Amino acid sequence: MLVENVTIDEFTQSVKTSERKIVLYGVGVIGQITAPQFLAEQSLSGHVLFFVDADKRKQEEKVRVEGREIQVFPPDILMQTQEEFIILITVSRYETILSCLKNQPFWEKINVYVLPQMLAKAAETLPKYYDIKRSSRQLIPKQIHYCWFGCNEMPDNLKKCVASWQEYCPDYDIMRWDETMYDVGQYIYTKQAYELGKWAFVSDVARLDILYQYGGIYLDTDVELIKNLDDLLYQPAFCGVEKWRFANTGGGCGSIPGHPMIAKMLELRKKTGMLYVDGTVNMETNGFYESMPLVEAGFLPNNKVQVVEGMTIYSSDFFNPYDYMTKRLCITENTYSIHHFSEGWISSL
Repeated sequence: MLVENVTIDEFTQSVKTSERKIVLYGVGVIGQITAPQFLAEQSLSGHVLFFVDADKRKQEEKVRVEGREIQVFPPDILMQTQEEFIILITVSRYETILSCLKNQPFWEKINVYVLPQMLAKAAETLPKYYDIKRSSRQLIPKQIHYCWFGCNEMPDNLKKCVASWQEYCPDYDIMRWDETMYDVGQYIYTKQAYELGKWAFVSDVARLDILYQYGGIYLDTDVELIKNLDDLLYQPAFCGVEKWRFANTGGGCGSIPGHPMIAKMLELRKKTGMLYVDGTVNMETNGFYESMPLVEAGFLPNNKVQVVEGMTIYSSDFFNPYDYMTKRLCITENTYSIHHFSEGWISSL
């Protein structure tokens, strides 16, 4: 049965008291990036039994959790497992998984927890951060880049977001990048994504390329500013995390031209296609590709402000205070913008 409204501490205490094993459901970006750090922080790594995921490609992988290589199995194994266990869902859009689990005969016997729910709850009490300016002089250019591929008319709700940039940053150059300005065919990923009509995925790579070449700030078109961005310009680079604790440059990021961390993120994207060799679509999100170089450089996905190789990674309340699953908006003193995740509404702040 689903156990809701628990804190991270309550979950941890429950697992340790019951001595049940943990089965993690989902090997996406939360499962691969956030969950291992979460388990280590809570001293629960030794309680992990295995991961499950319906994606056959994921079942060929293993997830590293504090030195252990944890196997990934198909969900059918849940019916065969003899050990007592609880399920920890590690997918942000978790309703589909819950629907599947509710149809299983073990639903009433096994406690099911949702890691994104716990992380979102923890993100409501983040501390005020004061040390925004990391340099005595402005390093990042006063330029806002955005992408609009597909040759379609921009919806009114996104136009309102772009208008907020002009309102709060009136002296910034705002640069639109589309297929007339950016060569979508220069990388295999952007070429395939464009041919598939997956415009947001084209932007995932294009923004890194644009920032590396020109520097400045990048915002997705569904980002609404509620504060001037000037203080963020006094550092070599920055980005934010979602409430699920992995990086997301689409919600707001910036850098000087040629920043080495932007280069590492871009290089990883250059090696990856949108299509697998069997023709199926690679739907791994940008959060995975952007977080991996950061983790390799020492980034800890714990929703705390930290600096890694000259890039400041801000907590989720800076740029991602909106929870697209619960529709809750939790603005703090730190908040500069609201990433609406393409929701068709704009706050009336």
